[in-house]
Amino acid sequence: VAVVASKERSLAEPLRPWIPARVEWVHGADAADLWFNEDGRPWHYGWVSNKHTCDAKHLVKVRVFYELDGSGLLEYAGLVSSP
Repeated sequence: VAVVASKERSLAEPLRPWIPARVEWVHGADAADLWFNEDGRPWHYGWVSNKHTCDAKHLVKVRVFYELDGSGLLEYAGLVSSP
């Protein structure tokens, strides 16, 4: 977890690769909603547009990890993609 914390994106470090999320478990289901960037801050992911790529569609992929019972160890939960 300490390694992840050192890579977590913030206002001071907007290019770091790990983006924190708020998890909201769906009652009665084995599922959760993940909420990113709730503050509405500008989003930066390194892509630069030009006249040839300005109409390109984007895909967001999220690799979800969770901490195992406060142990500091992370387990991979899966990959979620935008439509």
